Amino acid sequence: MHSYKLHMSLRSPFARRVRLLLEELGVAYEPVTVDVFVPPQWFLQVNPLARVPALELPTGEIIADSNQIVAYFKEAHPAHALFNTQGVRPARALNWSGLATGAMDWTVTWFLESLKAPGMRDEDTLTEAEGAVVRAFAFFNEELRGNQKF
Repeated sequence: MHSYKLHMSLRSPFARRVRLLLEELGVAYEPVTVDVFVPPQWFLQVNPLARVPALELPTGEIIADSNQIVAYFKEAHPAHALFNTQGVRPARALNWSGLATGAMDWTVTWFLESLKAPGMRDEDTLTEAEGAVVRAFAFFNEELRGNQKF
């Protein structure tokens, strides 16, 4: 029996982030796959927003949102190498994390909009999402080259 239940979608980059975190930390969990496009009624009791991931703790409490789940485990495992920013200033590390999460969010937005029939798509949304992701990757590229111009 697992102590944690991870409500997730296999296609969600946010749920993948949490799955990798749990695997890296060696935390046993039961994966519960949810169709977020047609959420079952029971899942709305877990997360009324019908979004994944949602982590059910051994106490029965729920933590929704990958950022909050990461923060929960960072507090529980502060010495783990996964949370060691290796001399990077905390604000910079948090900025990277926030921008990576935002890039994932915009990628999901673009993907969902692109699934719509051509006449139903909002081209402005597609353009805005693409621009945000391109800017985020340009930021990461400059940071990795040591050109912190942003």
